[in-house]
Amino acid sequence: MFTCILVDDQPEVVALFSSYIEKSPFLTLLRVYVDPFKALTDYHTDRIDMLLLGKEMKGLSGNEFVRKLKENLNGALPHVLFISKTLFPVPAGYLMEEEEQILASASFHEFEASLKRILDYGKVSMAGLEEMDFFFADTSGKKVKVNFSDIYYVEAAGNYVTLVTRTGRLTIYKSMHELEALLPANYFLRIHKSYITSLGCIHAITRTEMMLQVEGKIINFPIGITYKNNLLKKLKLE
Repeated sequence: MFTCILVDDQPEVVALFSSYIEKSPFLTLLRVYVDPFKALTDYHTDRIDMLLLGKEMKGLSGNEFVRKLKENLNGALPHVLFISKTLFPVPAGYLMEEEEQILASASFHEFEASLKRILDYGKVSMAGLEEMDFFFADTSGKKVKVNFSDIYYVEAAGNYVTLVTRTGRLTIYKSMHELEALLPANYFLRIHKSYITSLGCIHAITRTEMMLQVEGKIINFPIGITYKNNLLKKLKLE
């Protein structure tokens, strides 16, 4: 999942592209700005992978925004997607190597196509996901950062899943299948239709159960028959 911010002074453009980002399986929207100067003041680079930026903003154009940002960050920039009323050549010197322009009236299909050209999904996206050590979970109207290293185990709860972590329990609206695909396969293992466990917490294994050590306590989990062979193979216990 790539994190992004959206900066544009046109409310209708902000509404359209916010909806596109929400529908994209690749992006998480961290913040939205209608004031580019405020966006510059607040900007930080540690968790931002992509910048969606209005090109013809009043007071500060998209090119000027990127130039100022580049000066402040000594050249370290995220991927940039310019939102333009009309597509035209981009002056050299202001931009990073990987940028793209898209019409402000673009369809979701065109938006996705621009993302793929910028990030080269199939190469860049997979590498990025493997390097990231966290994700953002939607809960109670906000996005909560969850570090993979903080997760002890995941438990199914109807249409939701509950993450049991070092900082407490967090229930989010995702299926077990979705979360299994999100978690790094090198560190987590599905052992039952209702449980995904952290490999780092394993204390012991029997023919039918896995024991995890969680904050000094040993907790027993059943091993599902359909998951047992993969578990044994993963842990090289065959």
